[in-house]
Amino acid sequence: MLEVCFSDSSKGALLLAQHCGGDVIAASIGVITNARGLRAVWEKRKALREYKKRRAELKKLAVPLGGRREDVVSVSFGLSEGDIYSPITPGECPRKACIRDWLAFSRYGEKIDLEAEVDAFWDGCLADLRKLQARP
Repeated sequence: MLEVCFSDSSKGALLLAQHCGGDVIAASIGVITNARGLRAVWEKRKALREYKKRRAELKKLAVPLGGRREDVVSVSFGLSEGDIYSPITPGECPRKACIRDWLAFSRYGEKIDLEAEVDAFWDGCLADLRKLQARP
């Protein structure tokens, strides 16, 4: 069965969940705050104690999802970036250029060379898209 998710983070969490439990240490983390922003120190400590207790309980119950890594695909938001009329191609295209700008954004204006990472991310997006298109 093909597992389809709509975010690269979700894809990573699903890949971890395929092999969780037992001696396998796998975790996926999300950060949620309220409108006020960060919590007070005592709230954080209490939440951390509760989290550790709950995590230990859940680890005892963890059952791997199983499946193969190849059966998890993500419809990356990167595929919807840029000019929507441009084709999605392996080489250079407006969407890949948009992703490059997104991944290499620098708040302080310094030049960041992430070409290998951009290429790997783009290739992964295309591979997942091909898998999804190949399914009936």
